[in-house]
Amino acid sequence: MSYYLDHAATTPLDPEVLNAMMPYLTDLYANPSSLHDQGIFIRKKINETRESVAKAFHVSTSGVVFTSGGTEATNLALLGYAKAHPEKKHILTTTIEHHATTHTVEALEHLGYDIDFIPVDQEGFIVVDQFKKLIRHDTLLVSIIWGNNEIGTIQDVKVLGQIAHEHGAVFHVDAVQMAGQTIIDLSQLPIDMMTISAHKFYGPKGIGALILNQGITIQPILYGGQHEKGLRSGTENVSGIIGLAKALELARSRVNSYCKELLSIHDAYRKLLKKVIPEIEFNGPKDSTKRLSSILSLSLPNVSSTELQYALNRKGIYVSTGSACLSNEIKGSHVLEAIKRDSSYATLRLSFGTKSELKDIPQICQTIKEIYEDLRDY
Repeated sequence: MSYYLDHAATTPLDPEVLNAMMPYLTDLYANPSSLHDQGIFIRKKINETRESVAKAFHVSTSGVVFTSGGTEATNLALLGYAKAHPEKKHILTTTIEHHATTHTVEALEHLGYDIDFIPVDQEGFIVVDQFKKLIRHDTLLVSIIWGNNEIGTIQDVKVLGQIAHEHGAVFHVDAVQMAGQTIIDLSQLPIDMMTISAHKFYGPKGIGALILNQGITIQPILYGGQHEKGLRSGTENVSGIIGLAKALELARSRVNSYCKELLSIHDAYRKLLKKVIPEIEFNGPKDSTKRLSSILSLSLPNVSSTELQYALNRKGIYVSTGSACLSNEIKGSHVLEAIKRDSSYATLRLSFGTKSELKDIPQICQTIKEIYEDLRDY
């Protein structure tokens, strides 16, 4: 018996999404750039799909740029906007971003840009007063992670975006963890650019999108053909595009019931773990309305994160010590460092989804307790 508690790393492909993709993995394989009937048919299908994604987010069809995933979408947003608007050289981001953002702004720093990192409090919320002090007249853009992938903190994008706009800066959000857990209407939010990735909401891996609001112009960072209106060269991942749109459609239709179920699972884990391991500490917001219900970050004293994860893995309980993208790194999480979590504590991320069930919680919590006590007393 195994238990998958790593949905923040990736989600299983929804069977309905696979069914929608299958024709484009088999019979409908033509290149959408080909000028024969089969290629033209595929091109029309991509255009229809782009319209459905644009409608979901309330942007124009030209504002949907399909990419290979969230990392490329974030790179395209930051590098592409900087290339298109060289007049300003200051960029603001936070101390708890995904590495797709932090490494991209570091690359921009090498190109002469001035980068500042907005601090967060111990629950992972941006310190607004510090944000207001750091933003300048020459700030080009502000990039923040909307729902944090390690500790689940949900930032107030309305307030933060308004501050950015008041200072003439463009506002980009990494919505990779948010897209499947809330309805996003960009006509009602001060968000100029947004990153999404299909495999975080039961779509396929290898496909994402950069969503651009009205009036935002960028330049490409990949060169070759004129795919994606010249903004992203490379033959389109047709089946992936179909899969992303179908997964987004399903996520939107199920969002209320899905989030309600995740919240009940999250709260049950939180309550039982605190009961069986009194010394446990939870990371992120205490207010359940301000955190992702899909993510539970917990810390335990006097044990090693890697040893704890390895021992759980041997019992068939699959969790993370933080972001899956950091799993091969020895150094600690920059997110936990930013919220001033004691580095001597072991930290695990349990992330929930369709593979999580309430009936499994007592067994899993008991196993975590037993393993923790064995490692602590070793």
